[in-house]
Amino acid sequence: MEEDLIATQKEVTVTPSDMSKYEGDEDPEFEAQVSGLADGDSEELISYTMTRSPGEEPGEYPIGVNFNKSQGNYTVTFKGTAVKKIGSKAFMGINKKAKIKYAKAVKKKKAVLKR
Repeated sequence: MEEDLIATQKEVTVTPSDMSKYEGDEDPEFEAQVSGLADGDSEELISYTMTRSPGEEPGEYPIGVNFNKSQGNYTVTFKGTAVKKIGSKAFMGINKKAKIKYAKAVKKKKAVLKR
């Protein structure tokens, strides 16, 4: 009796890591985790590229993953939306004067953050 064997692709998921930077700095290297690989297989088997929406003003920017759904023995999916938070160095307390002024306001319990 003959039987046909049917091999199905295993599903793997690419999940980008949340990232942050300060306004005016270069983008950090994008990172992601690949989950669901068969034992002994490396993340390097899964090919993808990552990009973010353009913009440099403080705020949130979606990070996207581009990939082929079918890759060898795997079916690739994308999970979640990572966000790049770009903050102003002065607003984030990097500016020494702003940091000291904020610390004094907190001591007086009258801290009001304004944009």
